[in-house]
Amino acid sequence: MPTRSLVEAVRPLKKLTAKSVEVPPDEFLTTQELMRLLKIKHKHTIYRLIDEGLPAIVVGKNFRFIKNEVINFLRNGFSKKLQSKSR
Repeated sequence: MPTRSLVEAVRPLKKLTAKSVEVPPDEFLTTQELMRLLKIKHKHTIYRLIDEGLPAIVVGKNFRFIKNEVINFLRNGFSKKLQSKSR
């Protein structure tokens, strides 16, 4: 029986699926990366956005965010919530 190296046995994932959407692994953002992307200084603002419905995945004690879902939330979902609060 031929033995395979660990690298051959465990190939890196090229794509992950989340809600039936294929997402490259580099599209997952940490809280710090999301803060830099959105130019936000305080992580509590991110936590408030999560309370408002920002899609987040809990990994251990940390959050991960899918970049495309964050952008869609900010374009669509969050703007609708702001409009309904102003009425």
